[in-house]
Amino acid sequence: MLKLTRDFLNRGPFRFKDLETKYEGNTPKTLRNYIYYALEKGEIKTIKPGLYYVVPFGQTDDYIPDPFLIASKLSPDAVIAYHAALALHGATYSESKRIHFFTRKVTRKFQFKDYEFIPVQKAVDWGIETKTREGEVVRVTDRERTILDNIDNVNYAGGFEELLKSIEVFPSIDLLKLESYLEKFGKKILYAKTGFVLEQLKSHWNVSEGLLTKLQKQVEHRLFYFEGKPIDGKLISRWNLVVPKKFDLLLESA
Repeated sequence: MLKLTRDFLNRGPFRFKDLETKYEGNTPKTLRNYIYYALEKGEIKTIKPGLYYVVPFGQTDDYIPDPFLIASKLSPDAVIAYHAALALHGATYSESKRIHFFTRKVTRKFQFKDYEFIPVQKAVDWGIETKTREGEVVRVTDRERTILDNIDNVNYAGGFEELLKSIEVFPSIDLLKLESYLEKFGKKILYAKTGFVLEQLKSHWNVSEGLLTKLQKQVEHRLFYFEGKPIDGKLISRWNLVVPKKFDLLLESA
């Protein structure tokens, strides 16, 4: 077994930069040779150019490295977001093979085996925390930002039913932090949509009527739509929000 293989076994995906850090003092040519020989011997495999992994002992060629670690290596500033962030927080109702991540970098989505990695070009400098997976640090939106991001773009959450059933897994949330994040977003429609969702989870998260009233005051008089203009919409007058009538059935089963 090559030294590179031993050093990066069970460490998840690694980049050329990781080799520069691990083998400080070696020339780029030497490091490229390390990779070339390891690939030639079949001891490492390629996720995409510049990103590699070692297949652990006892695993078959179908082995897939941790997809969250893959996403975290796709850009230096990558932040796991949307449904994938819910998954990292242990709060998804259904599994998804789509991994969204925020990054300032202009990069394309790509597919690796069954997973699709989707960059969302956005500078994110608040509402972030870190989690450790296989000894590697992964940046992810925190619980409250994750909830708001998914309410803001429910399609990335997997739809309203998936959103509601996922976030209600959280036994509690920091409502003061959530309110401060709403101010940072500064989107009237997000106040309306969040107010509507919080109203559904009022007893679950101990949401006060005072907070709902504060959010309601931020909603303008113009009409908002939760998921675009539905064919069979229903107006929620408190939030000036039109939701699909199918929400009634979803809310009854939630």
